[in-house]
Amino acid sequence: MKPSAAILLTVAMLVAACAGSSHSHRPCTASKEAVDDYLARAAALASNKALHDVLEPHEMVYVSFALAADGSASDFRLDRPSRPAAGEEILRAAAAAAPYSRPPFDPAACLWDGRVQISIVGHIRCDETRASVYTGAVAARIQSAISSAGLTGAPEPDKVALKVKIDQSGKAIAITVHDAHSAEVGERVAALARTLSPFEAPDDSIRQCVSDHPFFVWVGLPGITRGPIFIHD
Repeated sequence: MKPSAAILLTVAMLVAACAGSSHSHRPCTASKEAVDDYLARAAALASNKALHDVLEPHEMVYVSFALAADGSASDFRLDRPSRPAAGEEILRAAAAAAPYSRPPFDPAACLWDGRVQISIVGHIRCDETRASVYTGAVAARIQSAISSAGLTGAPEPDKVALKVKIDQSGKAIAITVHDAHSAEVGERVAALARTLSPFEAPDDSIRQCVSDHPFFVWVGLPGITRGPIFIHD
């Protein structure tokens, strides 16, 4: 997989249990914020140990493990992995990140059954530079068509913002007016833009973040107001 299309692992914390929610008879004396902060840092360590291309976009893997007072971890478990390969890799990463730092609380008192429970979600990291170049090229093509068609503002120069949604092949799913001084002029621009479909298909590095997700383009229209004409005696 190309680096620009690498999957970024983001972590969601689950069951960051505080006092009264564990099976321990000892009360949890730490604040919920302190427990959540520790779990977030521990989950980030586990995420960093995982291969970046192991999860598909929006794929989620749940992992839990027993946490001791000194930060050592044991009894790693998977919960409902969507794919065995993804689950085993996240389980390996969570184990590779151990031992964790010493928690500033009693795990037996502050966590349900003394266990850390986390989920790791796969997301696409989009190449923003290439995405900007792509949307700019779409805008330039629409702008060129406006010039060729002789569309103008009424009567002053105008700008129209279009909301564009394309599929993975570059075909326009929808092109609508987002903002325009004149609704009539805006719709004329949108109608012209629709005739330009399909646009160039986005490449692999931006397909997940450009296709099927609306983006905005701004195009300008020249005015028809003429400057004053000076008549010499």
